[in-house]
Formats: sequence, C-alpha cells, structure tokens
Amino acid sequence: MDIPVKKELFAVTMITIVMIAIPFVFTDWLPMTDLPQHLSQAHYLSRVLSGNQPDMTVNWLAPNTMTTWLLACMLYVLPPLAAAKTAVFGLLLMSVLGVALLARNTGASPVIVPLAATLLFNQSFYWGLLPFISGFAAFAFLVAGWISLASYSWRVVVLWSLFFLLIFFCHIFWFVAAMTALLLLALVSPDRNTRLRTLFVSALPVIVCALIWYPSLRNNWTNSGFDLAPYWLFPLTVRLRLDYAAFASSGLISNFNLLLPLTSIAFILYGTGRAYVNGSRMVSLPLLALATILLVAYLSMPDKYNNTILFAVRWLPYIFILFLLGSLAPVKASMWGMGVNLLAFAILGSYMTLIAVAWNRMENEEFSGLLQALDKLPPKQKVMGLDYIRESKYVNTETPFATGVAYAETFKDGEANLIFAEHASSLVTYKKTPERPYQRHLSYYSQLVNRRDVSFFDYVLVNADAVTHDQLAVSLGITPVTHQGRWRLYEAGRPD
Repeated sequence: MDIPVKKELFAVTMITIVMIAIPFVFTDWLPMTDLPQHLSQAHYLSRVLSGNQPDMTVNWLAPNTMTTWLLACMLYVLPPLAAAKTAVFGLLLMSVLGVALLARNTGASPVIVPLAATLLFNQSFYWGLLPFISGFAAFAFLVAGWISLASYSWRVVVLWSLFFLLIFFCHIFWFVAAMTALLLLALVSPDRNTRLRTLFVSALPVIVCALIWYPSLRNNWTNSGFDLAPYWLFPLTVRLRLDYAAFASSGLISNFNLLLPLTSIAFILYGTGRAYVNGSRMVSLPLLALATILLVAYLSMPDKYNNTILFAVRWLPYIFILFLLGSLAPVKASMWGMGVNLLAFAILGSYMTLIAVAWNRMENEEFSGLLQALDKLPPKQKVMGLDYIRESKYVNTETPFATGVAYAETFKDGEANLIFAEHASSLVTYKKTPERPYQRHLSYYSQLVNRRDVSFFDYVLVNADAVTHDQLAVSLGITPVTHQGRWRLYEAGRPD
C-alpha cells in the first residue's frame, strides 16, 4: 500500500471514529437489552473476588467472558452508566480499528471503514451481545496480524497462543471463524506448511480449555430447565428478503435501514465489476471464501439453539463487511474516488444522526423515571422487576426493557429476580442455584405476577404506562415510592 493510500486510510478511520461517537454524546442509557445483566455480572465478579459473595463462583475457563472483565475494570473507576458507555464505545472503536487494519493489510479500499461502521450498530448491538461484538474486534485484529506474519519461532507460537486465548475468551463463535479464516489464508500462502503447523500448535491451549469447559457446560445446561432445542423461526425465503437483511443489519426502527444492505450490496457489486473489467483478482479470496461459508451458515442455521438467540441472523452484518473487504479495491485519486468516500461518509453521518436522535428520545421517554427510581432505592434490597411494555418505538428487539431490574444490583448492590448467574455460560454463576419460591421469568411475563410473588421482595421496579401504574398499587398491594415516568419504584406489600 503506497503512502497516499495509507494517509487516506488514516484520515478516513479518524473521521469514522468521530462520527460513531456522536450517539454516545447525547445519551446516558444505552438501548441494549442485555447490558444491565452484563453490568450485573461485572458487579458480582468484583464481589466474588473480594470474598463478599460466597454463594457464587468464577468460571475461569468459560469463553465469551472477556467483556465482563472489561466492565469490572470500568466499574472500579467509573459509575455504572459511564462504565457501560466507555466499554461499549471502546468495543466499537476496536472494531473500526480492526477493520481499518484489515483493509491496510489486504489492500482493500479505505471506504470500507465508514461502510463497516454503519453495520456495527446491528441486532447484536441492540440486544447487548457484548461478547459477540468484542469477538469481531478480536477477529479483525487476529486476521490482520496473521496476514502480516513474516517469521516463525517458538516466541511466535507463544504469542499466537495468547491471541487465540484472547479471542476464545471474547467469543467462541469468532474463534471458530478466525480459525477458518487463518486456515484459508494459510492454504494460499507460499509457506503453507509452516503456517499450518504454527496455526494448529498455537491453537492447542484453546482446544484444551474448550475440552475442559464444554462437558461441564453441557451438564449444567441439561439440568438448568432452559429450552435447549433448535428453532428455525424464519425460513430461507424470509432470510433472502431485503427487508430481513435490513432488520439484521440494524436494530433501529427506521426506513433508513433498507439503505444499509442496499449500500453494501451495491459496493460489493461495484468492487466485483471493477475486478472483472480490469481483469484483476479480487482483493482477498480467503476473506470472500469465509464470507461465503458464513453466508451458508446464516441461511441454514437455527434462529435459536441452546438458549442462544440470534444464532443465525447475528452473522449477516459481518458477512457484508467480509464481502466488502474481499472485493473492494481502492480507486485512484480522482473526483470519482472522492465521490465514493463522500457517499460513504454521508451515509454514516446521516445514520449516526438518526441514531443519536432515537437514543435521546428513547432516554427521555422509555427510560424516564429509571434514574429517580434507582436513587430512591435503599442499598442491599431484594428487588422484583416487572416489565409491562414489551416493545420500543425506537429499537427493534423483543422485550428491550426486561433486564432493567439488574441495574438495581449494580447501582445499589441489590438482589434481583432476574440474574445471569443462573446461566451456566456466564463468568459468574451460582455454586448451587437457589430455590425460587416465586414464579420464574416474571420480568418477561409480568402479567402473571401475584401478591404472593411480590411478598418475597422488598421493592418492585416497574416499567409500565400510566394506566397500568395506577392499577398496580391496588392489584398487588404495593406502595408507590416514585410517581413520575415510565419506570417507578414501589415498596412491596405482604400477602393477604
């Protein structure tokens, strides 16, 4: 890559980073469904390590846990909302830098960086799947580093073993994707045999960790009571539709979403067409091969499996990114090349502005009253969370507020009725899952709650409309502590 292209890539990357920061400036409550539970995990991690939570343990070899360590570090120096914003933005920042480094090392066009940034705000983001998001960032750096690998020694093997462990602890799915990508790159390399040996020897520590961890996970899942069966909710005909691609590429409710897959497809076709007309090879055949493999997986895998949501759809935005990286070579400096960059920045800037407005409105409307309720909540209380509003006007995820009660754990060291420590795949889990004398999953099915359920708690944190709030005090025998906003705090009563 020549110097002008390197300078262009640097400038494009810096502008992209500034643009993706815009939504974070205008909101405190990030609209990510599982974010409260990830903060809760980080909170309990600190308690376990300090010896203050003897009923829980740390699963040191469990994958998909690196973001919990990150959030725990953030919580040491920042309040919960600032810690969450810093960690999430940091993951997006690393993803952008990873894509930029991949573009640099493959010779792909710098315009990919802003195009990829639009695709990072996808369904996985709005569901709050932080480990999966961190896994992509680690994947991008890992593959970029493998492309530039020039020497082989035992030090290189040790270093790559650490890299593989890092991506394993970020997300095991991305470890599998990275191994596939590195294998494809090794097969087309002049020093194929050496690279293959380096790859498999370096991956041995991860294989050992996985072999130790997986049997215990299966045993815990089998006895967990969760539904582990695979479900195909969307057939192939739906997954091939443009509107479904728009849904996968963005969790925001907006007509703008259609522009994201359309733009990606247009640029991919543009890059493919240029290669055909110029009689040149695509930028990276291994990345295109990996994108194709993941595309087949997206079209064929179940939508839910082993209690894991978005099992198939989570891959589509990253499939677009890989196709862009593999097909789009830089254009020479010209008015046309400048126009391509401006178009990508216009799309990114418009989308970030739209997101900033949506997040700000969501905070003022759909998170209204939450901070006041948490302020009024005394420390170390048992808190039941009830969510009567199962949809958002701005975010296209199911039950986007159901895990909000977990904020009581992080803010006030409380104990909630919904906690990810019951999930065997979490970093922090119960040594023995406690008995629940109340109905489970009431945060998701709040209409089933009764006075007996409420009696096991000190307070109730409720997300509901004004009419429902007016009825709850009588129907559940609870006393309002706060009186404004969608989120309100109640003191629990006792059964009749």
